[in-house]
Amino acid sequence: MKRIEPEWLSYRAKVVPAGAGPEQVEECRRAFYAGAVSLFKTVMTMLDPDAEPTEQDIEKMADLQKELMEFGLSIEREHPNHPKRGKAN
Repeated sequence: MKRIEPEWLSYRAKVVPAGAGPEQVEECRRAFYAGAVSLFKTVMTMLDPDAEPTEQDIEKMADLQKELMEFGLSIEREHPNHPKRGKAN
């Protein structure tokens, strides 16, 4: 089951301009997936190797969530009246 593709499609619907050409869409897709790869690598290298999540693992994941949420809020502040706000699909 693909888990990142639905996020890309949601991002595309909300962020990529409706009139974007195929090259711009592809470059945005590449940047999106590059960010996903970077996040995946970060998560995999920072977690403790134990089978069950440790308190430190949970704290690290919470830090990532906070950082990503802050980024999302900064985008919303920069573009409060963006016409593509809301759910995709």
